[in-house]
Amino acid sequence: MNAALPPQIPGPVLLAAADGADRASLAARVRGLGHEVTEVADAAGILETLARRHHPVILCDLRLSTEQGAALCGELRGR
Repeated sequence: MNAALPPQIPGPVLLAAADGADRASLAARVRGLGHEVTEVADAAGILETLARRHHPVILCDLRLSTEQGAALCGELRGR
């Protein structure tokens, strides 16, 4: 992974991936860059988490099982 997130993100990164191994691997990389990470497995988890706390960065698997990730991203942009 060559791309780096900005060093000063004002809040946690929300990471959504259906596959637990992929989610854990990516979360470890993002934490290794010094960021707080909230992990969820599906679209419902994203919406529930965002209802409780703002996350300025969302990393979303576009193949989430309960809802298409691309459609969810569009919905989140509209908020």
